[in-house]
Amino acid sequence: MIKNILKYSVGLLATYLILLLGLSNVYIGDYSLLQYAIDDRVQPYYYGHALQRFREVDNYKDVDILFIGSSHCYQSFDPAVFARLGGTTFNLGSNSQAPVNTYYILKEYWEQLNPKLVIFELYPNVIELDGLEGYFELLPNKRLSWETVGMTVAVKHPHAINAFVSRLINAPFRPVEKAVQRSLTSQEYRAGGYVYSKIIYPGDQFGDKQAVNLSEKQIEYVHEIISFIKEHGADVILVSAPLPVERVAAITNYKETTALFGSIAAEHDIAYYDFNQTIDLPTSENFRDHHHLNANGAKVFSYALVDTLLAVHTTLENYDIDPIHASDLISGRAIAAMSGGQNEAAANDFTLALELNSNNSKALFNRGLLEINNGQFEKALNDFVRLQLIDPTDMRVIYNRGVALQRLGRLAEAESEFNKVIESEPSFSEAFYSLAQTLESGGRISEAIKMYEYFISRADKRLQQLIEPVKAHIKELRR
Repeated sequence: MIKNILKYSVGLLATYLILLLGLSNVYIGDYSLLQYAIDDRVQPYYYGHALQRFREVDNYKDVDILFIGSSHCYQSFDPAVFARLGGTTFNLGSNSQAPVNTYYILKEYWEQLNPKLVIFELYPNVIELDGLEGYFELLPNKRLSWETVGMTVAVKHPHAINAFVSRLINAPFRPVEKAVQRSLTSQEYRAGGYVYSKIIYPGDQFGDKQAVNLSEKQIEYVHEIISFIKEHGADVILVSAPLPVERVAAITNYKETTALFGSIAAEHDIAYYDFNQTIDLPTSENFRDHHHLNANGAKVFSYALVDTLLAVHTTLENYDIDPIHASDLISGRAIAAMSGGQNEAAANDFTLALELNSNNSKALFNRGLLEINNGQFEKALNDFVRLQLIDPTDMRVIYNRGVALQRLGRLAEAESEFNKVIESEPSFSEAFYSLAQTLESGGRISEAIKMYEYFISRADKRLQQLIEPVKAHIKELRR
């Protein structure tokens, strides 16, 4: 009888394997019959660039910052911004990656990547996933491992087992090493796991209003992930990336869900940042769809997150952060603030950037411009004098030193500076205009008129709007 049972079992297993092999190799459209049978609608090697990401990760080790989470993770953290800090980053995000998926991915790559800081992105809706869709995304796009087996069991769904066995028996015929990443016109993969998109969402659909169904299983895995990271000696913070305000409003228990994230963070004595409470990103410019950032939004968010990390002084300062890169980053933030009319914030950031790198010429130059605009002419003069010591041949610096001197009433010195610019760069038309103003202020009207006329003949496209007012002013001077 035992022999019969064994024969029956072997026959049943063989039938099961043959059936899986057949179903997984017959396609209708983009999906195999097996995918239809197990409700798997993931197209391998396609959207999200998971194949490319998990192939590239083999080239990385000992990173400074590791990003983990769902599709909001790989579309939100711009590595170009973080690279300016001087460290290395990698993004292990993938479509529909629930915490149960994240846990096993983290375990698989931890020893290799050995991160100093892990940024765990928490999109509220991932907490209601069962992990099956995230598993379907990961399974065909990465190597098989014992962690894959662990994830298969942890998902606790027969479809996951069927998908795993299918992948296993098809491995000799369709090795992932020979798979080719399919490209999308709407997405561009960037080194380090980031996916870049220039799409601008028209903002017409944001999902029906409904609550997030909080899964105790996924909440428990969030705890497990944090504990795992801390036990291995790394820092971890929880982050919720920005969403359109309309999408936040559509999640009826958004505040309760993010409060839960905050309480989890507090329990583990780590930080949680909900950027939907701290930055306001217009939907019409910063999102690719109703809940993912586009390239512009990701850049703005990444700057905001780095600003936060720098301000906290409990994370990035422990790593090999290059102060020159940090100075450049803060200077970039200051320039953005200045262009937005936030002069006080810009001034503070320029000062901070110069504390990190006293020779940051971009910070000195733009702070000098800001000081001229704010009527702080003595301070501006000092900054441009410092800049001349760094690069005595930069005519923009000499010109703006002349402007500061002119505003201080030191007309002879200002005249000398403007003449230096004109002699060196006759196409520098602003210098003719400022020299004319200086001569006029000193009562040398005929010379001033001559310089105004030189300005009119040399004004480039940027200054065309001044030509008619200058002509009118010349007429007044001649009366």
